[in-house]
Amino acid sequence: MVDIIVKRIPTEILLQIFHICKDCQDSAQYLFNLSLVCRLWREVVQGCPTLWSDIWLDVSSDMPKLERQVKYQLERAGDTLLSLAIEFPSHSARRWTEQECAARSVQLAEVVRGSMPRWKLFRMRAYLRETRLFFDNCVGHTPHLSHITIALSDIKFEAGVSRLSIPFQRPVGADSGPPIQASFMSCLPIYPSLGASITSLEVDVTSIHPHTSDLIAMLLSCPNLVRYHLRGGFGQTIGIISDPVQVPLPHLLDLRVSGLRDSVYILGALRFEGLRSLSIDVFYFPPVLQDILESIFRSCTLLTAVNINGSMFDRLDAPLLSGFTWQPVVLPSVKQFTFSRANAALLQLFRQLSLPCAQTLEIHRAPCDVAYHLMSSSAQLASASFFELVDAPLHHAPITTLPNPDTIVIVGSLELLSYIDAPNLCALSLTNTKGYHNIASNIRSLIERSTPPLRKLRLIGVHQLTDEDLIWCLRRLPFVEELEIGSSLLSDITLRALAAPSPPKQGADVGVLLPRLRSANFWDNYPTPHGLAALAASRSAVAWTYD
Repeated sequence: MVDIIVKRIPTEILLQIFHICKDCQDSAQYLFNLSLVCRLWREVVQGCPTLWSDIWLDVSSDMPKLERQVKYQLERAGDTLLSLAIEFPSHSARRWTEQECAARSVQLAEVVRGSMPRWKLFRMRAYLRETRLFFDNCVGHTPHLSHITIALSDIKFEAGVSRLSIPFQRPVGADSGPPIQASFMSCLPIYPSLGASITSLEVDVTSIHPHTSDLIAMLLSCPNLVRYHLRGGFGQTIGIISDPVQVPLPHLLDLRVSGLRDSVYILGALRFEGLRSLSIDVFYFPPVLQDILESIFRSCTLLTAVNINGSMFDRLDAPLLSGFTWQPVVLPSVKQFTFSRANAALLQLFRQLSLPCAQTLEIHRAPCDVAYHLMSSSAQLASASFFELVDAPLHHAPITTLPNPDTIVIVGSLELLSYIDAPNLCALSLTNTKGYHNIASNIRSLIERSTPPLRKLRLIGVHQLTDEDLIWCLRRLPFVEELEIGSSLLSDITLRALAAPSPPKQGADVGVLLPRLRSANFWDNYPTPHGLAALAASRSAVAWTYD
């Protein structure tokens, strides 16, 4: 019966299933196993060239076996473009000497070299010496290459820079092939010919020790980069250069730098004006970074996303630096702005910023006045999140009206809540972690001031909210559908208010609290089991959760 059903599956459906289930590692063995199921499957597998175009070579196998595998898959793949992955085993898994391993790299290069014009993807994981030997013996044109990934194994930090020359070639001209996405781990690529085709470059230098000049030389060979991600180790340094060099990247849209302690040396060398996304996640923010970021903000008027993350060791409440001149900086296109743990120098810059088109704002560990300034400059906010703000006094700041926010999240001090008017707010999440004492009055004021049509309400750690406060708030929020209250003074009094009333006497008008409620989660509060059971029984349509 099963055999009959299998044979009824259309060939095109079988092929889709085989392609989806095909493992990128050892795909040849997977296809051989499929061909043993029945004659139909064997004919489908053997007759589809694209199934055989992913060639994964485990160099721990015997070389004659690898040669037969490559020859067989190339024959079955026909004229289709190829994805080639080569993986050398770790030292502990090897059965051969270093000289034999070197010979394998050369032999493997000779086996696959003839197929280079058909490569669309190339991946390799190996040690530096065998990788270099492979590339030294695998020089040729790769007109269809669009992805290249190289990961070096067991590179020690003390070993210095591992430079790797990429011998793949491209014809010069308009039809030079597709753009290339390149990723390198524990090595810096050198492009004798391929650099102009690289549009996306990811480099992980965590295990090596490059100098700024090495990184600049690499970038100068890739003038058409659209996306550049540089990842370093925690607190890793790259060093200053004696003669400043400028690296023009006129096409760069996405820049991410993480981990480096002195990333300013590479950031200061880059020149771009069309940047759309900027992400800096580093160990240390030197004062000069303020100038670099201000220059980027002023020159890159199309910037839409900014993400700045600093170190937990930077002082959050340091005074303004001397000699500071106030010059407003407008980011006219930014839609998403996030920063965390900025130091005094960057806080000065952020106090200058205006985000007139920002839709998402997320701020971690910053003075309350900086959060207030950025929030009040963002009239189009749809989502605002504030985490662990420092209680810097706002000195009688006016209430800011946010006409469009869908969601507001505040974790830590809730002081900022006193300065917000959000008449269209749909979701509010408040988590008090600092023992803030004016919670009740601030929440009441927000609800009274804004009368928001809340659908979701989350109140955590609001120990100052009594049952009376909770009931007052809930009566004025009739649209709430999802409710969560944790670590509060909530008791059976609030539960009885939420319960469905008894059938009213004739002529009486008794409404239910939160008539649209669909789910509620109460935890670490003070209700009794009897109160919880009575509430659940009175409103069975609501999904109640207690902990």
